[in-house]
Amino acid sequence: MTYQEAEAYLNRLGLFGIKLGLEQVRELFDRLGAPDRHLRFLHIAGSNGKGSTAALLDAALRKAGYKVGFYSSPHLVSIRERFRINGRAIAEARFAALLTEVTAAAEAMHAAGRRPTYFEITTALAAEYFAAEKVDFVIWETGMGGRFDATNIVDPQCSVITGISLEHTEYLGNTIAAIAREKAGIIKPGRPVFYSMMQPEAETVIRQTAAACHSPAVRVPPPYYNLSDAVFDRESFCQTFTAGPYRLRLGLAGNIQQRNAVLAVTVLEYLADEFGFDLNPALTGFAAARWPGRIQRLAPGLLVDGAHNPEGAQILAATLRQFYPNESFTFIFGNFADKDTAAVLQQLYPLAAQFIFVPIHADRPCRSPQWLGELADRYGRIPWTTAADLNEATALPAAGKRVIAGSLYLAGEALTRFCPPEDIFDL
Repeated sequence: MTYQEAEAYLNRLGLFGIKLGLEQVRELFDRLGAPDRHLRFLHIAGSNGKGSTAALLDAALRKAGYKVGFYSSPHLVSIRERFRINGRAIAEARFAALLTEVTAAAEAMHAAGRRPTYFEITTALAAEYFAAEKVDFVIWETGMGGRFDATNIVDPQCSVITGISLEHTEYLGNTIAAIAREKAGIIKPGRPVFYSMMQPEAETVIRQTAAACHSPAVRVPPPYYNLSDAVFDRESFCQTFTAGPYRLRLGLAGNIQQRNAVLAVTVLEYLADEFGFDLNPALTGFAAARWPGRIQRLAPGLLVDGAHNPEGAQILAATLRQFYPNESFTFIFGNFADKDTAAVLQQLYPLAAQFIFVPIHADRPCRSPQWLGELADRYGRIPWTTAADLNEATALPAAGKRVIAGSLYLAGEALTRFCPPEDIFDL
């Protein structure tokens, strides 16, 4: 199987959609020799912040001298991004070879009447890759939810839960408590769970689930949230602040990253005690952490962020205010049809000097640029125009700095156009 054939095979599997449950993925792993049994996982779930928290943990553990696997989703440019060791995405040839092994097991299951999904197959491939490379730790990010997510067949060293918000309500439930219950499904008997400050109803669910599993539940201690001395560096797009006894420098922008960092610190304190590494040098790795497509500078006066839901847009708006107080922006915006577009635009509208609305060229329904413009008119008289695609939009005159937002898919398009490949494949 060539790399192109491997991509085509997985793309065809997209037709089979989402299957919630663990029996099928457990069978797939077992047919491959149960690679998860040989790995040490840090399992991470959350509505927002899980990718950034994972990136910070990855950077710190690498700084401590460990070999670290990192499985994440979705990808922005290439599926290879989902499978990293020490920041480097899997090579095309290795990906194709491993997928050949995994598909042999998947096709045997298909012959017996069971069809593994895209995500189940990529999850198995990740475990195969990390086991073969004998990594020390695996940063193991859930796809959607947690309880029935394909990643949830592992027995982790610990579980980590970031923020909880309303998302994927058709699958996870339409209340914060219901969604927290799905995320809390990654808690395993006797294994600690670490979590950030969150809504009381979400925290109640997490603590009840942990108690039922006889698992320690560790919330980030309040002293770490005294973050009033943050310094934001416009030139490097970094920030420095005090969290508990530590002075931290982050290569990630925004207050939300402070929250993610203090959660990562709490997890790393536990790991340093368990495995005997020096925590302070490890924390200097935070400065090198990168997470593409999340409040990222692409060029002078051009930023990109994958904010596609109200909470993400709120975080983007707050970060822009921090780094560029009293400035307004031209938002190049596209959004899929299943998102709460009105609430996203409401967060961005106070900072907008202009909107340029674009379609998203993908296999999912998106909002048309004209529809987006008519929606924007409900909130005031901010000028807007439309463009056929991102190339045309970035060539139009702009009022102030330009910010590409509204979709991780759109962020991926922007990275493809403006970033060299090594910025995406080698973190």
